[in-house]
Amino acid sequence: MQNYFAPLKMQILMLVVLFAIFGAYSLQFHAFAADEYTYMNNAKAFASGELDKASDLGRFPMFSFVLSIAYKILGDAEATGRALNVFIGFCTALAVLFMVYWNQKNKEVAFIAASLTAANPALLFLASRTFSEPLFILLLVLCAWALLLALKNEKWFVVLGVLLVSLILTRFVGLYFAVIAVAFFVIKRQIVQIVQRKWLYAGIAAGALFAFLLVLQIPNASNNFATFIQDQISGNLALASGNTIGLGLPDKISSYLLVTPFLLGAPLLVLVWFAFKDRKKLIQAIKTAFSSDLFLLSAISIVLIAIIMELHGFIAPRLLRYAAVVIPFLAILFAMIVTKFTSIDTEKLARKIMYALIMLNLVVGFAVVGYFGSYEKHVAFREAALYTKDNCNSFQSNIDYVLLYYTGQKNSVESKPECFVLNNYDGLTDKPPSESGYASVYQYGKVTVYKR
Repeated sequence: MQNYFAPLKMQILMLVVLFAIFGAYSLQFHAFAADEYTYMNNAKAFASGELDKASDLGRFPMFSFVLSIAYKILGDAEATGRALNVFIGFCTALAVLFMVYWNQKNKEVAFIAASLTAANPALLFLASRTFSEPLFILLLVLCAWALLLALKNEKWFVVLGVLLVSLILTRFVGLYFAVIAVAFFVIKRQIVQIVQRKWLYAGIAAGALFAFLLVLQIPNASNNFATFIQDQISGNLALASGNTIGLGLPDKISSYLLVTPFLLGAPLLVLVWFAFKDRKKLIQAIKTAFSSDLFLLSAISIVLIAIIMELHGFIAPRLLRYAAVVIPFLAILFAMIVTKFTSIDTEKLARKIMYALIMLNLVVGFAVVGYFGSYEKHVAFREAALYTKDNCNSFQSNIDYVLLYYTGQKNSVESKPECFVLNNYDGLTDKPPSESGYASVYQYGKVTVYKR
Protein backbone atom coordinates (compact mmCIF):
# COMPACT_ATOMS: atom_id res chain seq x y z
CA MET A 1 0.00 0.00 0.00
CA GLN A 2 2.82 2.39 0.89
CA ASN A 3 4.54 1.76 -2.45
CA TYR A 4 1.24 2.04 -4.31
CA PHE A 5 0.68 5.62 -3.15
CA ALA A 6 4.38 6.60 -3.20
CA PRO A 7 3.86 8.89 -6.25
CA LEU A 8 1.55 11.05 -4.08
CA LYS A 9 4.20 12.06 -1.52
CA MET A 10 4.27 15.71 -2.61
CA GLN A 11 0.46 15.97 -2.73
CA ILE A 12 0.20 14.44 0.75
CA LEU A 13 2.81 16.87 2.08
CA MET A 14 0.89 19.85 0.67
CA LEU A 15 -2.29 18.68 2.40
CA VAL A 16 -0.37 18.23 5.67
CA VAL A 17 0.95 21.79 5.45
CA LEU A 18 -2.49 23.19 4.57
CA PHE A 19 -4.25 21.55 7.50
CA ALA A 20 -1.41 22.34 9.92
CA ILE A 21 -1.79 26.05 9.08
CA PHE A 22 -5.57 25.79 9.16
CA GLY A 23 -5.52 23.98 12.48
CA ALA A 24 -3.29 26.60 14.08
CA TYR A 25 -5.67 29.29 12.81
CA SER A 26 -8.97 27.66 13.79
CA LEU A 27 -7.88 26.63 17.28
CA GLN A 28 -7.50 30.25 18.37
CA PHE A 29 -11.29 30.70 18.40
CA HIS A 30 -13.48 29.72 21.35
CA ALA A 31 -17.07 30.39 20.28
CA PHE A 32 -19.45 27.44 20.01
CA ALA A 33 -22.98 26.94 18.72
CA ALA A 34 -25.80 25.14 20.51
CA ASP A 35 -25.36 21.84 18.67
CA GLU A 36 -21.66 21.80 19.47
CA TYR A 37 -22.27 21.93 23.22
CA THR A 38 -24.62 18.98 22.89
CA TYR A 39 -21.90 16.86 21.32
CA MET A 40 -19.34 18.11 23.84
CA ASN A 41 -21.59 17.29 26.80
CA ASN A 42 -22.45 13.87 25.41
CA ALA A 43 -18.76 13.12 24.83
CA LYS A 44 -17.90 14.12 28.41
CA ALA A 45 -20.71 11.90 29.66
CA PHE A 46 -19.48 8.96 27.56
CA ALA A 47 -15.91 9.50 28.75
CA SER A 48 -16.88 9.63 32.44
CA GLY A 49 -19.82 7.20 32.38
CA GLU A 50 -22.11 9.86 33.91
CA LEU A 51 -24.84 9.62 31.28
CA ASP A 52 -27.15 11.79 33.41
CA LYS A 53 -24.89 14.72 32.41
CA ALA A 54 -25.45 14.23 28.69
CA SER A 55 -27.35 17.00 26.92
CA ASP A 56 -29.26 14.79 24.51
CA LEU A 57 -28.82 11.03 24.46
CA GLY A 58 -31.22 10.94 21.51
CA ARG A 59 -28.41 12.03 19.19
CA PHE A 60 -26.75 9.17 17.37
CA PRO A 61 -23.62 8.39 19.35
CA MET A 62 -20.76 7.83 16.87
CA PHE A 63 -19.27 11.32 16.84
CA SER A 64 -19.74 11.79 20.59
CA PHE A 65 -18.08 8.41 21.15
CA VAL A 66 -15.09 9.34 18.96
CA LEU A 67 -14.89 12.71 20.72
CA SER A 68 -14.99 10.97 24.10
CA ILE A 69 -11.89 8.99 23.08
CA ALA A 70 -10.18 12.27 22.13
CA TYR A 71 -11.17 13.69 25.54
CA LYS A 72 -9.57 10.72 27.27
CA ILE A 73 -6.35 11.24 25.32
CA LEU A 74 -6.14 15.04 25.09
CA GLY A 75 -8.45 16.16 27.91
CA ASP A 76 -11.93 17.68 27.65
CA ALA A 77 -10.69 21.12 26.63
CA GLU A 78 -12.60 23.31 24.19
CA ALA A 79 -9.86 22.88 21.59
CA THR A 80 -10.07 19.07 21.60
CA GLY A 81 -13.19 18.82 19.45
CA ARG A 82 -11.88 21.33 16.95
CA ALA A 83 -8.50 19.64 16.77
CA LEU A 84 -10.30 16.33 16.16
CA ASN A 85 -12.35 17.76 13.30
CA VAL A 86 -9.35 19.44 11.69
CA PHE A 87 -7.73 16.01 11.67
CA ILE A 88 -10.91 14.43 10.27
CA GLY A 89 -11.01 17.12 7.57
CA PHE A 90 -7.44 16.23 6.63
CA CYS A 91 -8.36 12.53 6.53
CA THR A 92 -11.29 13.33 4.23
CA ALA A 93 -9.07 15.19 1.76
CA LEU A 94 -6.57 12.32 1.98
CA ALA A 95 -9.30 9.73 1.37
CA VAL A 96 -10.44 11.64 -1.74
CA LEU A 97 -6.83 11.84 -2.96
CA PHE A 98 -6.26 8.10 -2.50
CA MET A 99 -9.63 7.00 -3.86
CA VAL A 100 -9.37 9.06 -7.04
CA TYR A 101 -5.77 8.02 -7.64
CA TRP A 102 -6.68 4.36 -7.04
CA ASN A 103 -9.46 4.67 -9.62
CA GLN A 104 -7.89 6.98 -12.21
CA LYS A 105 -4.13 6.37 -11.78
CA ASN A 106 -3.70 10.10 -12.43
CA LYS A 107 -1.98 12.29 -9.83
CA GLU A 108 -3.36 15.53 -11.20
CA VAL A 109 -7.00 14.43 -11.18
CA ALA A 110 -6.55 13.10 -7.64
CA PHE A 111 -4.89 16.29 -6.38
CA ILE A 112 -7.47 18.59 -7.97
CA ALA A 113 -10.27 16.62 -6.31
CA ALA A 114 -8.46 16.60 -2.94
CA SER A 115 -7.63 20.33 -3.19
CA LEU A 116 -11.21 21.23 -4.01
CA THR A 117 -12.34 19.22 -1.01
CA ALA A 118 -9.72 20.61 1.38
CA ALA A 119 -10.19 24.24 0.35
CA ASN A 120 -14.00 24.27 0.25
CA PRO A 121 -15.30 27.09 2.51
CA ALA A 122 -18.20 25.03 3.89
CA LEU A 123 -15.94 22.06 4.65
CA LEU A 124 -13.33 24.29 6.30
CA PHE A 125 -16.04 25.86 8.44
CA LEU A 126 -17.31 22.46 9.58
CA ALA A 127 -13.75 21.27 10.27
CA SER A 128 -13.24 24.28 12.54
CA ARG A 129 -16.22 23.41 14.76
CA THR A 130 -17.30 20.52 16.99
CA PHE A 131 -20.04 19.16 14.71
CA SER A 132 -20.67 15.60 13.54
CA GLU A 133 -20.70 16.49 9.83
CA PRO A 134 -16.90 16.14 9.23
CA LEU A 135 -16.96 12.56 10.55
CA PHE A 136 -20.10 11.87 8.52
CA ILE A 137 -18.47 13.18 5.33
CA LEU A 138 -15.32 11.10 5.91
CA LEU A 139 -17.36 7.95 6.47
CA LEU A 140 -19.49 8.72 3.41
CA VAL A 141 -16.36 8.93 1.23
CA LEU A 142 -15.01 5.70 2.73
CA CYS A 143 -18.36 3.98 2.10
CA ALA A 144 -18.15 4.99 -1.57
CA TRP A 145 -14.60 3.68 -1.84
CA ALA A 146 -15.47 0.40 -0.10
CA LEU A 147 -18.40 -0.06 -2.49
CA LEU A 148 -16.09 0.37 -5.50
CA LEU A 149 -13.58 -2.02 -3.96
CA ALA A 150 -16.36 -4.58 -3.43
CA LEU A 151 -16.90 -4.64 -7.19
CA LYS A 152 -13.42 -6.13 -7.53
CA ASN A 153 -13.37 -8.20 -4.33
CA GLU A 154 -16.67 -9.00 -2.63
CA LYS A 155 -14.96 -9.43 0.76
CA TRP A 156 -14.97 -5.62 0.95
CA PHE A 157 -18.71 -5.86 1.68
CA VAL A 158 -17.69 -6.70 5.27
CA VAL A 159 -15.80 -3.40 5.53
CA LEU A 160 -18.67 -1.59 3.83
CA GLY A 161 -21.12 -3.04 6.37
CA VAL A 162 -19.12 -1.65 9.30
CA LEU A 163 -18.62 1.72 7.57
CA LEU A 164 -22.31 2.04 6.68
CA VAL A 165 -23.40 1.32 10.26
CA SER A 166 -20.83 3.85 11.47
CA LEU A 167 -22.30 6.37 9.03
CA ILE A 168 -25.83 5.76 10.29
CA LEU A 169 -24.65 5.98 13.91
CA THR A 170 -23.15 9.38 13.11
CA ARG A 171 -26.31 10.80 11.51
CA PHE A 172 -29.43 8.73 10.93
CA VAL A 173 -29.75 10.08 7.36
CA GLY A 174 -26.73 7.91 6.54
CA LEU A 175 -29.41 5.41 5.56
CA TYR A 176 -29.52 7.11 2.18
CA PHE A 177 -26.24 5.46 1.22
CA ALA A 178 -28.14 2.17 1.03
CA VAL A 179 -30.40 3.83 -1.57
CA ILE A 180 -27.31 5.10 -3.42
CA ALA A 181 -25.78 1.61 -3.47
CA VAL A 182 -28.98 0.01 -4.80
CA ALA A 183 -29.32 2.69 -7.52
CA PHE A 184 -25.67 2.22 -8.49
CA PHE A 185 -26.02 -1.54 -8.92
CA VAL A 186 -29.36 -1.19 -10.73
CA ILE A 187 -27.85 1.23 -13.26
CA LYS A 188 -24.90 -1.15 -13.74
CA ARG A 189 -27.38 -4.05 -14.08
CA GLN A 190 -25.65 -5.99 -11.33
CA ILE A 191 -28.28 -5.90 -8.59
CA VAL A 192 -29.30 -9.56 -9.06
CA GLN A 193 -25.72 -10.79 -8.84
CA ILE A 194 -25.00 -8.60 -5.80
CA VAL A 195 -27.92 -9.87 -3.71
CA GLN A 196 -26.72 -13.42 -4.34
CA ARG A 197 -23.26 -12.83 -2.91
CA LYS A 198 -22.69 -14.32 0.54
CA TRP A 199 -20.23 -11.60 1.50
CA LEU A 200 -23.02 -9.01 1.23
CA TYR A 201 -24.81 -10.73 4.11
CA ALA A 202 -21.55 -11.14 5.99
CA GLY A 203 -21.22 -7.37 5.73
CA ILE A 204 -24.73 -6.83 7.13
CA ALA A 205 -23.92 -9.15 10.04
CA ALA A 206 -20.59 -7.39 10.65
CA GLY A 207 -22.35 -4.03 10.76
CA ALA A 208 -24.94 -5.22 13.27
CA LEU A 209 -22.23 -6.73 15.47
CA PHE A 210 -20.22 -3.51 15.30
CA ALA A 211 -23.24 -1.44 16.43
CA PHE A 212 -23.82 -3.76 19.40
CA LEU A 213 -20.15 -3.71 20.44
CA LEU A 214 -20.01 0.09 20.13
CA VAL A 215 -22.88 0.57 22.56
CA LEU A 216 -21.21 -1.86 24.97
CA GLN A 217 -18.16 0.45 25.00
CA ILE A 218 -20.24 3.40 26.28
CA PRO A 219 -20.13 3.28 30.10
CA ASN A 220 -23.53 2.51 31.68
CA ALA A 221 -25.30 2.41 28.30
CA SER A 222 -24.86 -1.36 28.26
CA ASN A 223 -26.64 -1.64 31.64
CA ASN A 224 -29.90 -0.84 29.91
CA PHE A 225 -29.31 -1.44 26.22
CA ALA A 226 -33.00 -1.29 25.30
CA THR A 227 -33.49 2.10 26.97
CA PHE A 228 -30.42 3.51 25.26
CA ILE A 229 -31.66 2.38 21.83
CA GLN A 230 -35.14 3.75 22.59
CA ASP A 231 -33.60 7.14 23.44
CA GLN A 232 -31.74 7.07 20.13
CA ILE A 233 -34.86 6.30 18.10
CA SER A 234 -37.15 8.80 19.86
CA GLY A 235 -34.56 11.55 19.72
CA ASN A 236 -33.98 11.14 16.00
CA LEU A 237 -37.69 10.92 15.26
CA ALA A 238 -38.06 14.28 17.00
CA LEU A 239 -35.24 15.66 14.85
CA ALA A 240 -36.74 14.22 11.66
CA SER A 241 -40.13 15.74 12.42
CA GLY A 242 -38.61 19.16 13.09
CA ASN A 243 -39.73 18.95 16.72
CA THR A 244 -36.49 20.47 18.02
CA ILE A 245 -35.28 23.91 19.02
CA GLY A 246 -31.99 25.67 19.45
CA LEU A 247 -30.46 25.41 15.97
CA GLY A 248 -27.26 27.27 16.62
CA LEU A 249 -26.23 28.80 13.30
CA PRO A 250 -27.91 31.01 10.68
CA ASP A 251 -27.35 28.45 7.90
CA LYS A 252 -30.91 27.85 6.77
CA ILE A 253 -31.39 27.46 3.02
CA SER A 254 -34.40 27.34 0.76
CA SER A 255 -33.55 24.20 -1.21
CA TYR A 256 -30.89 21.49 -1.30
CA LEU A 257 -31.46 20.99 -5.03
CA LEU A 258 -30.87 24.66 -5.84
CA VAL A 259 -27.87 25.06 -3.55
CA THR A 260 -25.99 21.86 -4.42
CA PRO A 261 -24.14 23.03 -7.60
CA PHE A 262 -22.88 26.16 -5.84
CA LEU A 263 -21.19 24.15 -3.08
CA LEU A 264 -18.19 23.91 -5.42
CA GLY A 265 -17.62 27.59 -4.69
CA ALA A 266 -15.60 29.77 -7.06
CA PRO A 267 -14.31 26.90 -9.27
CA LEU A 268 -17.85 26.46 -10.58
CA LEU A 269 -16.99 29.46 -12.82
CA VAL A 270 -14.52 27.24 -14.70
CA LEU A 271 -17.32 24.90 -15.77
CA VAL A 272 -19.47 27.89 -16.75
CA TRP A 273 -16.59 29.21 -18.86
CA PHE A 274 -16.11 25.83 -20.54
CA ALA A 275 -19.85 25.61 -21.22
CA PHE A 276 -19.77 28.90 -23.14
CA LYS A 277 -16.41 28.21 -24.80
CA ASP A 278 -17.15 24.77 -26.23
CA ARG A 279 -20.40 23.22 -25.06
CA LYS A 280 -20.11 20.16 -27.29
CA LYS A 281 -16.64 19.36 -26.01
CA LEU A 282 -17.79 19.76 -22.40
CA ILE A 283 -20.74 17.41 -22.96
CA GLN A 284 -18.43 14.89 -24.59
CA ALA A 285 -16.06 15.14 -21.61
CA ILE A 286 -18.94 14.42 -19.22
CA LYS A 287 -20.06 11.43 -21.33
CA THR A 288 -16.50 10.09 -21.36
CA ALA A 289 -16.18 10.55 -17.61
CA PHE A 290 -19.40 8.58 -17.07
CA SER A 291 -17.60 5.44 -18.22
CA SER A 292 -15.84 5.47 -14.83
CA ASP A 293 -17.56 3.75 -11.90
CA LEU A 294 -16.20 6.48 -9.62
CA PHE A 295 -17.82 9.22 -11.71
CA LEU A 296 -21.11 7.33 -11.89
CA LEU A 297 -21.21 6.67 -8.14
CA SER A 298 -20.33 10.31 -7.37
CA ALA A 299 -23.08 11.60 -9.67
CA ILE A 300 -25.67 9.21 -8.21
CA SER A 301 -24.64 10.22 -4.67
CA ILE A 302 -25.04 13.94 -5.38
CA VAL A 303 -28.43 13.58 -7.05
CA LEU A 304 -29.97 11.16 -4.56
CA ILE A 305 -28.66 12.96 -1.46
CA ALA A 306 -30.02 16.27 -2.76
CA ILE A 307 -33.41 14.75 -3.58
CA ILE A 308 -33.75 12.76 -0.36
CA MET A 309 -32.72 15.74 1.78
CA GLU A 310 -35.10 17.96 -0.22
CA LEU A 311 -37.97 15.64 0.70
CA HIS A 312 -36.76 15.56 4.30
CA GLY A 313 -36.76 19.37 4.22
CA PHE A 314 -40.55 19.46 4.03
CA ILE A 315 -40.77 18.29 7.65
CA ALA A 316 -37.53 19.71 9.10
CA PRO A 317 -35.39 22.83 8.62
CA ARG A 318 -33.11 22.81 5.57
CA LEU A 319 -29.57 23.54 6.73
CA LEU A 320 -26.53 24.26 4.60
CA ARG A 321 -24.28 22.00 6.66
CA TYR A 322 -26.52 19.04 5.81
CA ALA A 323 -26.03 19.76 2.11
CA ALA A 324 -22.25 20.03 2.53
CA VAL A 325 -21.89 16.24 2.62
CA VAL A 326 -21.87 16.16 -1.20
CA ILE A 327 -18.76 18.38 -1.47
CA PRO A 328 -16.21 15.56 -2.00
CA PHE A 329 -18.36 14.08 -4.78
CA LEU A 330 -18.73 17.48 -6.46
CA ALA A 331 -14.94 17.85 -6.26
CA ILE A 332 -14.46 14.45 -7.91
CA LEU A 333 -16.88 15.25 -10.74
CA PHE A 334 -15.20 18.62 -11.32
CA ALA A 335 -11.69 17.15 -11.37
CA MET A 336 -12.63 14.38 -13.80
CA ILE A 337 -14.59 16.66 -16.16
CA VAL A 338 -11.99 19.42 -16.28
CA THR A 339 -9.06 17.11 -16.90
CA LYS A 340 -10.93 15.29 -19.65
CA PHE A 341 -12.02 18.59 -21.22
CA THR A 342 -8.55 20.07 -21.27
CA SER A 343 -4.96 19.05 -21.59
CA ILE A 344 -1.94 20.70 -19.97
CA ASP A 345 -0.52 21.62 -23.39
CA THR A 346 -3.62 23.26 -24.82
CA GLU A 347 -5.34 24.74 -21.78
CA LYS A 348 -2.64 26.18 -19.54
CA LEU A 349 -4.73 29.31 -18.93
CA ALA A 350 -7.70 27.22 -17.80
CA ARG A 351 -5.52 25.33 -15.32
CA LYS A 352 -4.11 28.56 -13.91
CA ILE A 353 -7.58 30.04 -13.51
CA MET A 354 -8.79 26.83 -11.85
CA TYR A 355 -6.01 26.79 -9.25
CA ALA A 356 -6.49 30.52 -8.63
CA LEU A 357 -10.17 29.91 -7.91
CA ILE A 358 -9.31 27.04 -5.58
CA MET A 359 -7.07 29.50 -3.70
CA LEU A 360 -9.99 31.95 -3.62
CA ASN A 361 -12.10 29.18 -2.03
CA LEU A 362 -9.38 28.79 0.58
CA VAL A 363 -9.30 32.51 1.39
CA VAL A 364 -13.10 32.61 1.70
CA GLY A 365 -12.96 29.55 3.95
CA PHE A 366 -10.50 31.17 6.33
CA ALA A 367 -12.68 34.31 6.40
CA VAL A 368 -15.81 32.28 7.20
CA VAL A 369 -13.99 30.48 10.04
CA GLY A 370 -12.82 33.81 11.45
CA TYR A 371 -16.29 35.33 11.21
CA PHE A 372 -18.09 32.53 13.03
CA GLY A 373 -15.16 32.00 15.39
CA SER A 374 -15.90 35.44 16.83
CA TYR A 375 -19.69 35.40 16.34
CA GLU A 376 -21.08 37.58 19.13
CA LYS A 377 -23.94 35.29 20.14
CA HIS A 378 -21.66 32.30 20.64
CA VAL A 379 -18.96 34.30 22.40
CA ALA A 380 -21.66 35.63 24.72
CA PHE A 381 -22.77 32.08 25.57
CA ARG A 382 -19.26 31.14 26.60
CA GLU A 383 -18.41 34.29 28.54
CA ALA A 384 -21.65 34.22 30.55
CA ALA A 385 -21.10 30.54 31.34
CA LEU A 386 -17.55 31.16 32.54
CA TYR A 387 -18.79 33.99 34.77
CA THR A 388 -21.49 31.71 36.19
CA LYS A 389 -18.98 28.95 36.86
CA ASP A 390 -16.92 31.30 39.07
CA ASN A 391 -19.73 33.25 40.73
CA CYS A 392 -22.87 31.13 41.07
CA ASN A 393 -23.50 27.97 43.08
CA SER A 394 -26.87 27.30 41.46
CA PHE A 395 -28.67 28.66 38.41
CA GLN A 396 -31.52 28.38 35.95
CA SER A 397 -30.91 29.19 32.30
CA ASN A 398 -32.40 28.94 28.82
CA ILE A 399 -28.94 27.92 27.57
CA ASP A 400 -28.51 25.17 30.11
CA TYR A 401 -26.56 23.00 27.65
CA VAL A 402 -23.83 25.68 27.59
CA LEU A 403 -23.65 25.96 31.36
CA LEU A 404 -23.64 22.19 31.75
CA TYR A 405 -20.39 22.00 29.77
CA TYR A 406 -18.57 24.68 31.79
CA THR A 407 -20.02 24.11 35.25
CA GLY A 408 -20.84 20.40 35.21
CA GLN A 409 -24.29 21.28 36.62
CA LYS A 410 -27.79 21.22 35.17
CA ASN A 411 -30.54 23.72 35.89
CA SER A 412 -31.38 23.90 39.59
CA VAL A 413 -34.76 22.60 40.74
CA GLU A 414 -34.95 25.42 43.30
CA SER A 415 -37.64 28.01 42.68
CA LYS A 416 -35.08 30.70 43.54
CA PRO A 417 -31.59 29.63 42.48
CA GLU A 418 -28.67 31.96 43.16
CA CYS A 419 -28.51 33.06 39.50
CA PHE A 420 -30.51 33.27 36.31
CA VAL A 421 -28.48 33.15 33.08
CA LEU A 422 -30.69 34.25 30.21
CA ASN A 423 -30.11 34.39 26.48
CA ASN A 424 -32.16 37.02 24.64
CA TYR A 425 -30.93 36.45 21.09
CA ASP A 426 -33.32 35.28 18.37
CA GLY A 427 -36.16 37.47 19.60
CA LEU A 428 -36.24 36.08 23.15
CA THR A 429 -37.12 38.46 26.01
CA ASP A 430 -36.59 36.30 29.09
CA LYS A 431 -36.18 37.81 32.56
CA PRO A 432 -36.16 36.46 36.12
CA PRO A 433 -39.50 36.27 37.95
CA SER A 434 -40.79 39.74 38.80
CA GLU A 435 -40.26 40.99 42.37
CA SER A 436 -37.79 38.20 43.05
CA GLY A 437 -34.83 40.31 44.15
CA TYR A 438 -32.55 39.48 41.21
CA ALA A 439 -30.29 42.16 39.75
CA SER A 440 -28.13 42.13 36.64
CA VAL A 441 -24.48 41.46 37.57
CA TYR A 442 -22.98 40.56 34.21
CA GLN A 443 -23.90 41.07 30.57
CA TYR A 444 -22.22 40.15 27.31
CA GLY A 445 -24.15 40.99 24.17
CA LYS A 446 -27.72 39.79 24.80
CA VAL A 447 -26.85 37.23 27.46
CA THR A 448 -27.31 38.47 31.02
CA VAL A 449 -26.50 36.96 34.41
CA TYR A 450 -28.88 37.93 37.23
CA LYS A 451 -28.01 37.27 40.87
CA ARG A 452 -29.85 37.68 44.16
